[in-house]
Amino acid sequence: MDSLQLQKLVSKSKLLSDEERAYWLRTLPSMKPEHVAKLERILSEGENIHVEEKVRDYFTAVRQAANPTLAT
Repeated sequence: MDSLQLQKLVSKSKLLSDEERAYWLRTLPSMKPEHVAKLERILSEGENIHVEEKVRDYFTAVRQAANPTLAT
C-alpha cells in the first residue's frame, strides 16, 4: 500500500479519534517500513469490525444483566 492509500485509511478509520488521526498523519512520513506495515494491518483489520453492531450487542448484554427479565 502506498503512502497516499495509507493516509486515506488513517483518515477514514472508525478506530481512531480525531487526535489519533492527526498524530498518525503527522507521524507517517518518519515511520519505519515495518511500523507502517503494522499500522496498515491494524487499520485494515479494523475496517472489518462492525463497531455499531458490537456497541449494540454490548448495551443489550448490559441491559439484560441489569434486568434479567429482559433476557430472551
